[in-house]
Amino acid sequence: MLMGFAWLSNANGRPLMFAALYAGLGLLFSLVTGGFAPGQLLLGGAITFVYCAVYFGLMHRVRDSLMFTFLVLVAGALIWFGWPLLLVAAGK
Repeated sequence: MLMGFAWLSNANGRPLMFAALYAGLGLLFSLVTGGFAPGQLLLGGAITFVYCAVYFGLMHRVRDSLMFTFLVLVAGALIWFGWPLLLVAAGK
């Protein structure tokens, strides 16, 4: 889903709008699944928005070069999904 939103924001040239949509959907999914305190939800949504705004903005900046676009697209998704795994592994 993250890579799809990144591609859409790159195609439409609206990185902040798509970052807000992605963070909002993540917040909505967290509300539906439950089990989170309101502070956790807001903090998670804010972190998601900031990361996606930077990620989508960088994608928008390098959109003229196909190689850099794919590099940022894949690296950004790997960082987003790999970072929690590194934190868990460091905690053991």
